[in-house]
Amino acid sequence: MKKLLLIGGSGLLGTNWAVRMREKYEVHATFHEKSIKIDGVSAHQISWKQPKNVFNFFGDIRPDIVVNTAGFTEVE
Repeated sequence: MKKLLLIGGSGLLGTNWAVRMREKYEVHATFHEKSIKIDGVSAHQISWKQPKNVFNFFGDIRPDIVVNTAGFTEVE
């Protein structure tokens, strides 16, 4: 089964996408502060400020597809 990585998986778009894709893919979702619990989805908290952590994370997960659903929520 292919692996799908959703960056920003705790937002509205990310959680809905995870729910829809979990039967077709092995879904991994990242979150910043707001943890998520969705059956069939692996949740990961990662610091994007540490390049070594990001490199190791991608090496561990080895996703086939990466979708960025993260974004700033308080933009003036």
